Amino acid sequence: MLKILMLLLALPGFVMADENIKTIWSSNLDNQFRMTGDAAVAVCDGNIYCGNGEINLMTGKVIRHFASEYFGNDIKQIKFSAGAVIFASQSTGNEEESDCSYEYCWNAFDMKTGKLLWETTQASADCRNWAPVLLETCGDIALLAKGKNHDELNAVDARSGKILWQLKFGSIVNLAVSGNGVFLRAGKYVMALSAVNGKILWKTALPDSTLQLMELGKSQVYISGKSDEDSYLISINQQTGKTIWKKDFPKGDLFQPVELKGTLFFISQPEKDFMPGFLLALDAESGRETWRIQAVADFNGWDFQPKIFKDKLIMWSGDAKYLENSGSSGDVKLFCIDPADGKKKWDYLPAKTLQYSLLVCGDYIIIKDNDAMRCLHTGDVK
Repeated sequence: MLKILMLLLALPGFVMADENIKTIWSSNLDNQFRMTGDAAVAVCDGNIYCGNGEINLMTGKVIRHFASEYFGNDIKQIKFSAGAVIFASQSTGNEEESDCSYEYCWNAFDMKTGKLLWETTQASADCRNWAPVLLETCGDIALLAKGKNHDELNAVDARSGKILWQLKFGSIVNLAVSGNGVFLRAGKYVMALSAVNGKILWKTALPDSTLQLMELGKSQVYISGKSDEDSYLISINQQTGKTIWKKDFPKGDLFQPVELKGTLFFISQPEKDFMPGFLLALDAESGRETWRIQAVADFNGWDFQPKIFKDKLIMWSGDAKYLENSGSSGDVKLFCIDPADGKKKWDYLPAKTLQYSLLVCGDYIIIKDNDAMRCLHTGDVK
């Protein structure tokens, strides 16, 4: 069983700034929100969307629950397009039965009225064909990865659900959008398509390995993978599909990167003997390492991707108690890191709980755990 996300940051000269972070509101989330610990959270037009509910950002009051009999029991993605909010969810059958399957659901609602606009479902062939439920939007188009083996990309009108075009690939495991370009990872390939008509713009083969993630930067596609010997991160040009650089790491996990002002930030956690991992900063253009902070990173539903906040990075971290007893998390804090040198700017200790998710909206930070949410105001924190 995967452990709770922990990061041990060993940085001298930290300055505490807890007193400048204020909790504006906190709220328990009822079971109508159809959410688990890592359920999606998104913000649009001053409201928070979490599970199948809508919450006022300033007050924490529940505005409504979106209703449909076809909602999955685990809402994983929330996107917005053409005045519609679109939910992607999944439900799991009985995994002990030979005919168990996953059901994927996509539901679109009018953001003003809450009225259901359209919905569609897709069952997988069986539990062995599990893949994450995928949803992206591009202009007025919603993109869904469907098919019994998750091998069909559907582009639909975001308001009506009408199919605009369809393409078949190998099993699609990553999907992202930048401008009018659609980027996906299917089988051993990463490729770019036109969102308008689905035309393949380029297709690039990836090394043989267990592929982990795909993220988009300003002008690059980042792909990580893990082989029997090591792990790697590849940078690919979004326009041409050509590899810009490839960087190798000790075998282990490379978590989702985030790009800020030409620098790429991510966590590398080696597998060997609970070796300390690192929060790394790489020059996005060359892949050259600019700094690293020693860290221990394990996770169990935690939001382990650094987030951009006021041109800084915020992320979860644990204290030194983790090294004394790997089964104990100690105190988990929210840290703000200076992207220029990796030094800490401030930290914040919330109430102890599990399954933290993190969302930034201007001067506000939204924290969600299993069954509660809180809003922090950080207007005085630099």
